[in-house]
Amino acid sequence: MNTLALEPSAAAPSPASPAPASGGFASPTVTLRIFGVGNAGVNILETLLHRGNAEADFVAIDAEAASLATSSAPAKLLLETKRSRGAGTNGDPECGRALAEEHLDALAESCRGAEVVLIVTGLGGGAGAGISPVLARVAKEAGDLVLACAVMPFDCESSHRQRQAQVCLDRLRALADGVVCLPNQQAVKQLDERTPLVDMYRAVNELLAEGLAGLVRLLTRRGLIPIHLSELCAVLRGRPAESLLANAEAHGPNRARDVIEKLFAHPLLEGGRALAAADTVIVSLNGGADLSMADVNRVREQINRQCESAQVLMGATVDPAFAERLNVTVMATR
Repeated sequence: MNTLALEPSAAAPSPASPAPASGGFASPTVTLRIFGVGNAGVNILETLLHRGNAEADFVAIDAEAASLATSSAPAKLLLETKRSRGAGTNGDPECGRALAEEHLDALAESCRGAEVVLIVTGLGGGAGAGISPVLARVAKEAGDLVLACAVMPFDCESSHRQRQAQVCLDRLRALADGVVCLPNQQAVKQLDERTPLVDMYRAVNELLAEGLAGLVRLLTRRGLIPIHLSELCAVLRGRPAESLLANAEAHGPNRARDVIEKLFAHPLLEGGRALAAADTVIVSLNGGADLSMADVNRVREQINRQCESAQVLMGATVDPAFAERLNVTVMATR
C-alpha cells in the first residue's frame, strides 16, 4: 500500500454529466483534493465520505496499516519502511516526518492534478503532526493552493501532546496558504461528561465534518456573491490564534431566522460569544433558487450585530439541491 493509484471518488459525478444550468446556479470551480492524515484525519475523512461530498477527491494517508484498512477512501497511501512495517510512529512526530521524507515521490504523485489541497489532520500524535507539514510543502512545490484544518488535542491529553501539537501547528502555518485550527475541547464542552468515549469522538467528528462540508462548498462552488480564495487565504495566513468552523441548516419559510438560532447555539461558537470575540468572520450561504435577498439580509444583519468589531466577508451560492433549505457556514478567527 506504499504506492498510490489515484481514482475518482465513487461519489464524484461522471465527466460526461451535463454541467449545471447557468444563471447563477452553483458549478464546480476548482479541483479539490482532501487528504486525511494520521488516525484522526482518516477518521474525519471517513465521516466526510459518508456525508456524500462529491465535489472533491479523497486520499487517506497514515503510517499505520490498521487505520487505512478500515477506510473507504478511494485512494490510500501507507507510509512505511522495512523497519516500521506499517506499525505506526509510536506517537513520535519526527518518525512521521522521516517517513514522509522517504516517500516524497509518492506524496507528490498524490497531489498531481489538484488545484487546491485541503489537509485534515490531528496534531497530538506522530503521524498527523509529522506527515502533514511535509505534505503541505510538497503540495506547495507542486503549485497547489494549500489549506489545512488542524484538530488540536483534548485538554485531558498530556502536556507533551499539547506541545507537539503546537510545534506542528507552527510548522503548518509556515508552509500552508491558510490553516484553520479546530480545538477538540471546544466541540466537546456541550456534551454530557458521562457520554461514552466512542460516542464522544463520533459526535466531535460529526461537528467537524459539518463545518468542513461547508468549507468544501465554499472552495468548490461559484457563488452569486463570491468569496475568492485569495480573500480566504488572506484571512487565514499568519494568524496566531484559532479559527472556529461551524455549520447549520434550516428549512421552510422561516429558515433564515431558524438557521441563525441554530448557529448561535452551535457548540463551537459558544452561544455566539466566539463571534463577538472574533476579528474576522467568513459567512457562506447556500440556498436553492428560492433564496431571497431577505434571507441574505437577515443572516447578514444578525451576524453583524453579534460581531460588530469584526471584518465580515459574506458569500452566497444558489444550488438547486438546496431548494427550500438554507445552509450557512461560519468561520470565525480570533
